[in-house]
Amino acid sequence: MGYDLTGVEAVYGKPLSVPTADTFTFNYRFNARLGAKPQWKHTDLKSIVTPSQSPASVAAGQ
Repeated sequence: MGYDLTGVEAVYGKPLSVPTADTFTFNYRFNARLGAKPQWKHTDLKSIVTPSQSPASVAAGQ
């Protein structure tokens, strides 16, 4: 969209188009209009619950 990446990064952090070594963090207080400072929260992948694999018949819609 033509935004200045340095200015954007200073306020919001790295854009999704830029590779980063930071893993699974997000700004949980995002609202730049109110002047809130970003607060980053790390997501521990060991705490994520994922579904078990479905049987092939369910995946195929049978």
